[in-house]
Amino acid sequence: MISPVKRVMKRPATLFPVFFLSLVHMLSAQYSVTGTESAGLAGCYTSLSGVSAVAGNQAGLGWEREKMLSAEFSMPFMMKELGIAGLAFSLPMVHGNLAGKLTSAGIPGYHDNALWVSYGLRVQKNITAGAGLFYNLISIKGKPVHQTRVSFAGGIQVKINSQMVIGGHILYPLQYNSSEIVYSRLQSQVSFGCSYEFFKNNRLYGEFRMNASQHPVFVAGVESVIGNTITFRGGILTHPTTFSIGTGFLSGKFHLLFASHLVYQYGLTSFFGIGYEI
Repeated sequence: MISPVKRVMKRPATLFPVFFLSLVHMLSAQYSVTGTESAGLAGCYTSLSGVSAVAGNQAGLGWEREKMLSAEFSMPFMMKELGIAGLAFSLPMVHGNLAGKLTSAGIPGYHDNALWVSYGLRVQKNITAGAGLFYNLISIKGKPVHQTRVSFAGGIQVKINSQMVIGGHILYPLQYNSSEIVYSRLQSQVSFGCSYEFFKNNRLYGEFRMNASQHPVFVAGVESVIGNTITFRGGILTHPTTFSIGTGFLSGKFHLLFASHLVYQYGLTSFFGIGYEI
């Protein structure tokens, strides 16, 4: 028989349920949005493309007509109780890509599930635009539908030349929330960013964000690709102070991704991802 002390150490949420519920709210908003590729860049996402744009800047879905499946898992602060799992797909449609992403997180007695349905298309040769619908369902023990939140997002990307991409994105400008609790509202956000390729297969990322209830946030990242097979990423975010590293490996049609965040005064968070080109 497992002693009560060991049981609590293995499942700390049983001792601090309110604390962990608040963490799940915060982490599901902060970590499930951008994905593993973005995580390696400390969260830069406004100029990313492909499946990374499903819940990021949806305009990134408009550049390539690709079929992709991906799965992701993040472990905030290295606590398996707070693990967030995600599945995403991207399919070619008229003039762009239709994509979706489902994420799930929770602890015993509390589950937080979210769904993105996004579409991006090429408006002109060097301009893409996209939008996404967001649905969130929170369940608790004995109540499958405890809280629902519905919103949307949209963005644009412009290729200035073969080296530089700029992007803008707005997140949750309007929303429906079945709860009247203020802190449970989705945080609206406006982001502007760019990426610039220097030398060959090396790219710098920069981003500025303004949130309705937080300080302005600056994010910077760098990406280096070796032999079109191995990718190294790193970045820094100002609020909260966060440092990141990441790697990526391409093997045939498979993409393997890993990233890690060190959040100052909070701890380490790991991200894992795998993608497959259909």
